[in-house]
Amino acid sequence: MRKTNSLKNFITSTVPFIILIILGFWKVNVWQNTLDEDVYALNQLFFQIFAYLSLAEAGIGALVQKEYYKFFVNMDKEKIRIYFTLSKKMLRTVCFIIMAAGIAVSFFLPALANDNDLSLRYMQEIFILFLISSLVEYFMFSPRFVLQADQKLYKINVQMNIYKIVEAVIGTLMIMFGMSYEAVLVMTIILRIVMNLHMNRIIYREYPWLKPVKDTKGIKIRGMQHVLLYKVVSVIYENVDMVLISAFVNPLAVIIYSNYKYITKYLSDLLYQVATSITSSMGNLLNTERDEHTFYTYEMISTMFYFVGCFLTAALGYSINSFIVVWVGDGKLFDSVSLACILFTLYHNVVRRPQYMLKDIFALYKELQIVSIAEAALNTVLSLALVIRFGISGVLVATVISTMLTNFWYFPKYLYREVFDKGPWLDIVKYLCVLAWAAAIVVLSNLFLPPIPDTGYVAWFVGSCIYSLGVLAVLFVLFFAMFRSFRRLVAQSLDMVRGILRKGRE
Repeated sequence: MRKTNSLKNFITSTVPFIILIILGFWKVNVWQNTLDEDVYALNQLFFQIFAYLSLAEAGIGALVQKEYYKFFVNMDKEKIRIYFTLSKKMLRTVCFIIMAAGIAVSFFLPALANDNDLSLRYMQEIFILFLISSLVEYFMFSPRFVLQADQKLYKINVQMNIYKIVEAVIGTLMIMFGMSYEAVLVMTIILRIVMNLHMNRIIYREYPWLKPVKDTKGIKIRGMQHVLLYKVVSVIYENVDMVLISAFVNPLAVIIYSNYKYITKYLSDLLYQVATSITSSMGNLLNTERDEHTFYTYEMISTMFYFVGCFLTAALGYSINSFIVVWVGDGKLFDSVSLACILFTLYHNVVRRPQYMLKDIFALYKELQIVSIAEAALNTVLSLALVIRFGISGVLVATVISTMLTNFWYFPKYLYREVFDKGPWLDIVKYLCVLAWAAAIVVLSNLFLPPIPDTGYVAWFVGSCIYSLGVLAVLFVLFFAMFRSFRRLVAQSLDMVRGILRKGRE
């Protein structure tokens, strides 16, 4: 059942997400070519500001889902309803807190948008609309925690993603035909309200007993302060770069950075979708069993992410600049240092995803708060010190240094010991070894192979596919020869395919 639900979650979330990625590239192209440069840069800044404001959420979802995993093992409906009631009330309180904080922050937007000529009143108006469009999800999200913990997100994934596809298409067409950014935000608010009402109706039909209770029996959601601290680190790691570039460089630098970040973030988010589709199953497994079989299962998942992370890093390192030229023009390219740093960040986020799954499943936020504080402080200080002199590359170098000095070694050291009672050193060696493979492939490719064509999408696509197939073949041989967990993963995947084919013939 775990494998079946994971597969359903994976298919129903990943396929629509790939469609959204393709639509996203079209959207960025249209928005950059149609909107005023200052408005587009401001839109990118809004996402970063909202990430900081959303810290008020304090990880309610992660803490509630940790409890749901246990309650669904014994199907304790009463406890599920209590935590559902608590999460619903707290998320709605968070919405009002974020809105109040957002209104206060709106008065400082000119200071955060260097060289931007838009008026304060206009900035405030579109920022408030942006906040409302984002808060709709928070206000109506609590039933989805239950569905996710029960490994049944596939029941709403298709419908939910259809709404997102419609939103992307309509918004882009509105900009293409000259409608204002404010009109797009109003459309987004209306569509998201309709979407969430529809999704929640499906969930309540699945769990007719899922209703708020009047008496929560004094139960409280505990550990929020520790989750909040970890969220601060995550937000700084993911968003401080854009804020500093916006504040200290210029709107063009924001656009250049956001183009590369757009590509790497979507790829990272795609892998996040994969991880989310199996997190509930892994949480259920780890809450019912804790033996060598569980560790082997985790190692196969980890090695799969190492394989994917290495492939994406190697493939993008050789082809991404050609794509940027085809997509938005040759005047918006990274220098080699900035490119290397953002590729490293992608690699790290992908290969560490299984460890982030463990952190979320067991809510190990308090235990990881020391390294969280260190990473946040170091990243902020180094970024501020380097951004003025080195611009984009300075900020990105600071992120790499802070990651390697903190998160890189402490996460595996703690999680392997805490969850599996094992040492982390094989994982650390694997991390460095696979990273070296990716770097070697990129360097050798750029030295000895002709560049990927940048004369059009078709030429780029064909060239990239040929190159990527070669990289896949090389990495498959390396991983198969070096990692036993990869060989087990291949064997189990083949068994699953044979089983599906047998059922098909029957």
